[in-house]
Amino acid sequence: MGTISVILSTYNGKRYLRELMDSLRNQTRQPDEVLVSDDASSDGTVELVRSYIEEYGLTSWRVIENTKNIGWKANFKRGILASSGDLVFPCDQDDIWDLHKIELMSAVMEDNPEINVLACQVKPFYEGKNEVYHTDRAQRGGELVSALDFDGSDFLYVMRPGCAYCVRSDFARDIQPWWKESYPHDAVLWRFASISGTLSLYGRQLVSFRRHGDNASTRGCMTRETRLADVDYYIDFFKQARDYLSKRKRLDHRRDSMTLRLDAWLNSRRRVLAGEASLSDFRTICAGRSWYSTWKSPLVDLYFFLRPNGRLHV
Repeated sequence: MGTISVILSTYNGKRYLRELMDSLRNQTRQPDEVLVSDDASSDGTVELVRSYIEEYGLTSWRVIENTKNIGWKANFKRGILASSGDLVFPCDQDDIWDLHKIELMSAVMEDNPEINVLACQVKPFYEGKNEVYHTDRAQRGGELVSALDFDGSDFLYVMRPGCAYCVRSDFARDIQPWWKESYPHDAVLWRFASISGTLSLYGRQLVSFRRHGDNASTRGCMTRETRLADVDYYIDFFKQARDYLSKRKRLDHRRDSMTLRLDAWLNSRRRVLAGEASLSDFRTICAGRSWYSTWKSPLVDLYFFLRPNGRLHV
């Protein structure tokens, strides 16, 4: 039986932190390490955590304090790579874990050594002034554990938040040379596991994923430049992931063919948005239309091709 680390990233999260810590402390399988990585909080978060540790005598819990704020992406990366467990559970500061989460997910990982990232279902809940309501995310298929066979879409679209993950620490360290500071931890772990064929979904809801009414959605204006920046982000991410596969000699014929097609599709999209597209680029985009997130997305690309100075409200 391997050892387990929970990585809790905190920043000014005092309001909901005790509820989360209660759900960690009462897990049916206790972690061997809970590492709280605080990103220079100023609201008493660290003091609350230290008081909680002392109150319950939690000798396996420890706190790392950043001397200055480095941002949540770098903070999670630092915490995950500093952990000592064989399995790592990233943890957000304001969620609530099912008390069986560690027990159930670690058992799946121990029984399935080919899985590097296992993602459970989550139950988002939204808080308003007078109510809390829940929505469910659907599990693919009817199986309790379902492997995602890389098809491009699974790489592009991260379908679970990091708090739903159980990760092999060896895998997290193996991808570290390609893990840029600008990459969110959940996107890195999901996409690298997806492209290497080691990502699976777990069909139980084991995290209540808090969404704040003030921040549940953002509205803004989309331009050709912002759309291009999104595509450039995917191209860069994909380049890193494919290089990882190549260096680790994990490219088989099917995976190589799929990655080449996805690379061509992304670069064709970029040329369309940049106003440099040929007829061949439009054919490539049409052939890969299933990789768009919605049916409207190719129309947005076409809109900016025809109207490079246009603006869309989203």
